[in-house]
Amino acid sequence: MVIGENRTFLGEEELLRARGVTVRVAQDAAPALWNEDIGG
Repeated sequence: MVIGENRTFLGEEELLRARGVTVRVAQDAAPALWNEDIGG
């Protein structure tokens, strides 16, 4: 599973890893459009 970023919205990466899922966090910059959703 690839997670785009986890600084804005924290996820359950450790839960996935504990169940054997390979997780990669890309830490892509959050698009400006997201600011409308998160109040940035």
